[in-house]
Amino acid sequence: MKLKRWEYGLIVGIVLLLSGIAYGQLCRSEKLTIGATPTALTAATYGRATYAFATLETAQIRWTIDPNITVTTTLGLVLETGQNITLDSPYKIRNFRGIRTGGTSGVLQILYFE
Repeated sequence: MKLKRWEYGLIVGIVLLLSGIAYGQLCRSEKLTIGATPTALTAATYGRATYAFATLETAQIRWTIDPNITVTTTLGLVLETGQNITLDSPYKIRNFRGIRTGGTSGVLQILYFE
């Protein structure tokens, strides 16, 4: 059986969590839909998190952590289905913004750590 890219990314995240490589204690998780307008992570969910590990499950997105840049379908870093990002500070978690690049919304699976 061949794993899909997002399944592989999720497995890597779980292995990091169980092996203790991911620092801190898992505090929350969320599945966030990245749509046609810039989308932030959910403050009520990430709370005091200092680290986040995210895997894109569906549809390419663009993203940024720079509060001086408005992410658009052509501006920002590209994240492909199955790829992962790590946000290793509260600043990066708070300033994350993502937007879909095509007609299909991306789904980002995120684990937050304190």
